[in-house]
Amino acid sequence: MVPTTADKVADYIICYFQKKGEEITHLKLQKLVYYSQAWFLALHNKRLFNDRFEAWIHGPVVRSLYHRFKDYSWKPIVEEVDCPIFSNEIDDHIKEVLDAYGELTAEDLEYIVHRETPWLKARGDLHPLEPSTALIDEKEMKSFYKKLR
Repeated sequence: MVPTTADKVADYIICYFQKKGEEITHLKLQKLVYYSQAWFLALHNKRLFNDRFEAWIHGPVVRSLYHRFKDYSWKPIVEEVDCPIFSNEIDDHIKEVLDAYGELTAEDLEYIVHRETPWLKARGDLHPLEPSTALIDEKEMKSFYKKLR
């Protein structure tokens, strides 16, 4: 059994930024949810949530989150969300991810993830602007981020 869902992690991240009075876009949110999952796999040897990431043009995407937030396009998310309450383990984990990546722009995060093996391997030989729904391998995520510890 997994501890949470991608939607709840997204809500937590949105709450975090809203409480700080800062904006977050859909593009940045997807990357922060991705890094939450990737680092949970690497550090805890298990999934944070079951939702899978696809290797889209601008980086990893959970399709259900895309559909939920697509109307915001490149604008900040202003949706009122219920702030989830997690166990200390999950709460501390997501805060660590936000401490490490939260100050970066969406474009910075896209630049970084585009140079990391899990996304690159899932994209294969595709042209950088060619759409893809290829799943990013979670074993690859776990292995790659574990080496970065």
